[in-house]
Amino acid sequence: MPAVWQDGARRLLRLAPDLRGDVVTWAGHDDVVFIDVRLRATVGGKPLVFRSFDQLLISPEGRVLRREAFFDPTPVALALLLRPAAWLPAARLLLGR
Repeated sequence: MPAVWQDGARRLLRLAPDLRGDVVTWAGHDDVVFIDVRLRATVGGKPLVFRSFDQLLISPEGRVLRREAFFDPTPVALALLLRPAAWLPAARLLLGR
């Protein structure tokens, strides 16, 4: 796993240590896989739920070559803005610390 991804995941889990993703559905065609994921976490002491739609490009050997995630940032942004307890962890996440 690249160190950059590990660092980003570590910072995200500092903001939402109970982050959990459940696959709602998925589909694949040739070398592309689409995954609909429902993400849940506690942010600033309150629950946060949002969906992400991921697109994976898969090599012939089965390795992920590229991942793109698409989601509506509104629920996440509102949770971060309206929950003061989340401000410091969110700042650390955004600043890369």
